[in-house]
Amino acid sequence: HLFLGTQADNLKDMRAKGRHFTKLTKADAIAIRALKGKITRKAIAAQFGVSFGCVSDVIYGKTWQHV
Repeated sequence: HLFLGTQADNLKDMRAKGRHFTKLTKADAIAIRALKGKITRKAIAAQFGVSFGCVSDVIYGKTWQHV
């Protein structure tokens, strides 16, 4: 399933195949951080339609660190 290409080619292919995961907005990231400690990360993930890992990444600043 591999083929040669540049990073730009790879990103274009990813988007074309619907494999990018830009589901959360800035407001979502802020809301997720506000929910930390109030409900479980599993419940937060279900509420926002994302994975447990995605929620953890937001909470611990791996993603959306600029918010």
